[in-house]
Amino acid sequence: MALRRLCLVAFVLAPALAGCGGGSGTARTPASPTIQAPSPVAPATGVKVPGTGYAFRVPEHWRDVTKQVSTPGVDTAAAAATATAGFTSNINVVVANRAFTAGELTEVTERARSQVDGNANDYRIEEPTRVADALAGHLRGMHDSGKTSYWLEQYLISHGKHTYVVSFSYSPKVPEAKRDQQIASVLASWTWD
Repeated sequence: MALRRLCLVAFVLAPALAGCGGGSGTARTPASPTIQAPSPVAPATGVKVPGTGYAFRVPEHWRDVTKQVSTPGVDTAAAAATATAGFTSNINVVVANRAFTAGELTEVTERARSQVDGNANDYRIEEPTRVADALAGHLRGMHDSGKTSYWLEQYLISHGKHTYVVSFSYSPKVPEAKRDQQIASVLASWTWD
């Protein structure tokens, strides 16, 4: 299934946290970023997808496909019931065993960006935000896996002792307004256990 290939992108980002903080180099205290408040949007009302320490709802006509994804490290996955231009829109979540602080946010998102950059066109860091009141880095851009090009939108959410790498993938044929609305509705439905 195509979901396996798409979920690999999120799994690659989890190591971005490994190099942050706790090093023996020169100490530096980066400035805390300005956090953009999420836009008010109605939460998604589709199927509830439970994960390790969190849950979210997906848009109507999406389904939980976690059991169909065999990529190591993927905690949850969901996908649209139908494809657009041969590509199935999807979301997957990888849980990393280290949280980051507001002071580390810039470094974490830069590392994540550099890990995807070789396969991405115009993959850029957006303003940080909050998801269910947790700090979140935000990256987006077109991704090319060699066989498939798709829109990739990722949120690196720091909560408790973990970072949740949340990846949304869409066909370039999905209108930006629809994509943005679906992503915002999923994030608005996010809850912590």
